[in-house]
Amino acid sequence: MGWGGRYATHLRQYREAFPGSQLHLEWYDDYAAHERHTLQQCLAFLDLRTDIPLPQGARLNETREPRWPSPRPLRRAGARALRSVLSPDRYARIRAWALRRPRLTPTLDERASAIALYRGEIAELADMTGRDLSHWTDAGFTYGELRT
Repeated sequence: MGWGGRYATHLRQYREAFPGSQLHLEWYDDYAAHERHTLQQCLAFLDLRTDIPLPQGARLNETREPRWPSPRPLRRAGARALRSVLSPDRYARIRAWALRRPRLTPTLDERASAIALYRGEIAELADMTGRDLSHWTDAGFTYGELRT
């Protein structure tokens, strides 16, 4: 079993190593549904100001892939040529248009395989946290459903 999805195992290890007062658990589900509130809870736990403006909806350092796959040396040469003749602003706009967000949503078969692999971890994590994680075992669930 891979280590990436073993949240119950990791949480158990953290609870053994640190007192509860030093641990703060947030859920992506909550962040997706209530971004500002979740960020404020993190700031409060860290004893930082919660009344400061928080960026919302901005995606920083987001994974992108070329809209039209081509050999990397060719893309780099093209980018150098464009940078040499365009203003930085225009080059940035063209580069943003030429890159796209990759498909990161698993297929139903991939999701069903992951659910089968991690079902025990999901159940243990639900028991440890008292959180209803039944949607984690729904192969058709997508996080877009959480946005409000």
